[in-house]
Amino acid sequence: MNGVPLKMDLHDAAISMTFMAGGEGLLLGTSQQLIRYDAKGNVAWAKNVNGNVRGVVVTPDNRLVVAALNDGTIRWYSMEKGEELLAFFPHADGQRWVVWTPSAYYMASVGGDGLIGWHVNRGKEQTADFFSIARFRDIYYRPDIVEKILGTLDEGQAIKRGDAETGRDTKNTDLAALLPPVVTINSPADGAAVAAAKVSFAYDIRRRSAEPIKSLQLRADGRPIAVVEAGAGPIPERGTIEAYIPRRDATIEMIAETASGIWSEPAALRLSWKGNAPREKLLSGR
Repeated sequence: MNGVPLKMDLHDAAISMTFMAGGEGLLLGTSQQLIRYDAKGNVAWAKNVNGNVRGVVVTPDNRLVVAALNDGTIRWYSMEKGEELLAFFPHADGQRWVVWTPSAYYMASVGGDGLIGWHVNRGKEQTADFFSIARFRDIYYRPDIVEKILGTLDEGQAIKRGDAETGRDTKNTDLAALLPPVVTINSPADGAAVAAAKVSFAYDIRRRSAEPIKSLQLRADGRPIAVVEAGAGPIPERGTIEAYIPRRDATIEMIAETASGIWSEPAALRLSWKGNAPREKLLSGR
C-alpha cells in the first residue's frame, strides 16, 4: 500500500480486501486471518479465523468490520481491537438461522438452536460427543444480549444492560458440570419389524457430568409413551423400558433429563409395524 509491502504470515494467502472510510487504512481477509492495516501499511491487529475470509466490508462510521467466512458464517468484529462480537449462520434451507456471541448467548429461528453446539472430545480412540445449544436454552437463549452487543461493542456491557432490563443475574457457567448424559438404545435395532404393540427397549446411559439423572422418557413420533422417574434410587445406567407403541410405523426416541432440567440429545430409531392394522372406530350419526 503506497509502496509499502503489507506484512502477512508465511504461507498465508490474500483473498478479500476493503478500504476504511476516510483513507484510514484497509482490511485484508486471508486464508488464515483478518488483518487491519493503518494508513501507513502497519499492522494494527491480526485475528485468526476459522477458515478463509471470503469477503469483508466496513461500516461507513468505521466502527465495525463484517466478514463472510467459508464455514458459512457472517461475523462482526470491532474495528478498534478486532474482537469478534457476533456470528450469524443462515442455513441453506432459507428457514433456519442462529446468531451468537463469543460466550454463546444466542437468538435463533424455530429449529435454529439445533445448528450449533459443543463438540466434546473423548480421546482419540472414541467418537466425540456433540451437544446442541438447544440443550442449554434456559441458560444461553438471550436475545436481549444479542440485540445490544453491536451498540455497546462489548459483550460484558451488553450482558449488564440485558440483566438490568430482564432482572436476571448472569454468571459464568461451568458447562462441563452441566453436560447431559448420552443415551443409546441397544435393542430393537433401527429399522426392526415388530408385530406386538408391547415392546421392550434396552438402553445404556453414559454420564458426562456428576449431574444426577432425574427421568428417562420414551417417545413415539414425538409423543411420550413411557416415563421412568428417579425414586428412592437412581435410574440404572443400563436397563430396559417396556412400552406400548402405536400400531403403525413409528420413530422412537429416548431422552434423559438431569436434575438441572437439561435434556440429552435423543437416541432415535425407526420401527416398522408388521402386526394387525389398528381397529377402525365405527362412527354413527344422523
